Amino acid sequence: MVENNASEKFARFIAHVQGDGCFSPERNLVRYFNQEMDLINDFKESAEKCFEVSCNKVYAGRTCFHIGFRNKRVADLIKEYSFGSETWFVPKFVFEGSQAVIASYLQAFFDDEGSAIFQKRELGYDRAVQMQSINGKGLLQLRDLLKSIGIVSNFHGPYKLKYFELKITGKENLKEFFKKVGFVHKRKMKTLEKAIETYLK
Repeated sequence: MVENNASEKFARFIAHVQGDGCFSPERNLVRYFNQEMDLINDFKESAEKCFEVSCNKVYAGRTCFHIGFRNKRVADLIKEYSFGSETWFVPKFVFEGSQAVIASYLQAFFDDEGSAIFQKRELGYDRAVQMQSINGKGLLQLRDLLKSIGIVSNFHGPYKLKYFELKITGKENLKEFFKKVGFVHKRKMKTLEKAIETYLK
């Protein structure tokens, strides 16, 4: 069992369950869904190192992989957090944690819910890291986390489909995100790297 709830792996685990996972407290069940095996393995490593649980079985669905485990001790430990699409919030231990804990939480969340944008336009390029969510309060908390490690982001919305957007733009902010947070998701990381490179040309 994790000795320190403020560990980087625990922060990653919570962010992954809030992002592309689900938690059923009445069944003591935690599950995680993703199309990328790198992220499935990242969740698996975080869970096993934090809680000494076994989640060796990876299931392949029609559109993604999923993995999970049942454990009452883990369920009792994480039931204080919220994992719903409209109700998730950044845990207090993340806000009060080291830069490494904050970066781990942000990376896992952006891996699951964020995107890297790099598109050529008629008058230049569209370069950004962004996230959309129906949980505006949660995005504002992520904005505060990013600011605490020196990354400026902009909050927009609500839009007519009742979603909000958090967007990181500008050479220095994107470089800081690349250096301090980044992605495990290889395609997103490569897209961000290409976007930053065009500032140097």
